[in-house]
Amino acid sequence: MNMVKPAAIDKKKLFTLLEKLGYINRTRGGTYMVFERPGNVKKIMIRQLSELTPALLNDILVKVSDQTEISVENLKSMMNEP
Repeated sequence: MNMVKPAAIDKKKLFTLLEKLGYINRTRGGTYMVFERPGNVKKIMIRQLSELTPALLNDILVKVSDQTEISVENLKSMMNEP
């Protein structure tokens, strides 16, 4: 049985999307990148050294969707915009 590892997703696209949605990068070194959005209590934390897999991306987009009320599908399409 051959297990194929899913391709990593470019984190820059995710970071650009977060900035478009008003998130501010509050990273000050360390293991995690931290993004905060004014008015939201919860932070989006992304482990810097790990690859951004489709499953991890989905988890992050669900959190962003909860905070912005934009559907995960719309967030994914926004990420793929040039």
